[in-house]
Amino acid sequence: MIDNDDIALGVRALAWLAERPERVDRFCALTGVAPDSVPQRAREPAFLAAALDFIGYDDADFAACAEALDVAPEALAAVARRLGGRV
Repeated sequence: MIDNDDIALGVRALAWLAERPERVDRFCALTGVAPDSVPQRAREPAFLAAALDFIGYDDADFAACAEALDVAPEALAAVARRLGGRV
């Protein structure tokens, strides 16, 4: 079951991704999402799951994101799965 804490952590991970323009551009290109629509979609569980999956494609990025958010990578992966991701 998805709770507000899952959404909040997903939003924080999306913000981490957004701080890396080259990566967020790639994420938008792969998902077909217009960059200007990201803020409106930022609370959608499926969108957050997609962002976490994208971050999770690179182990170093996933570890860096977890560290920046001050959570264990396993906890971040668990949130991704609850949101519907595959990490």
